[in-house]
Amino acid sequence: MKRTQEYRRSPDGIVYTLPLEPQRRSELPPGLQSVRSLHLIIPIIYPLQNLRIQLNNVEPEDAEPVEDLFCEKAAAQPQMTLMSH
Repeated sequence: MKRTQEYRRSPDGIVYTLPLEPQRRSELPPGLQSVRSLHLIIPIIYPLQNLRIQLNNVEPEDAEPVEDLFCEKAAAQPQMTLMSH
């Protein structure tokens, strides 16, 4: 990941900007087709607090259902590693 130009890490190590390239972008709902990256938010007290994501360059009404679903899945599977999520 560090080799990609879009990868960034916040100074506090909580927010990571990761590139996102869906395999079948054209099959995504129209509101999500413009997504190119996301923020992975790793709380300081992870795994006591759940991971979160924020989709970039997407309208909030399109992004929120996906972001909420990620939070639910991450909370339901706490044994998974960061890379597995």
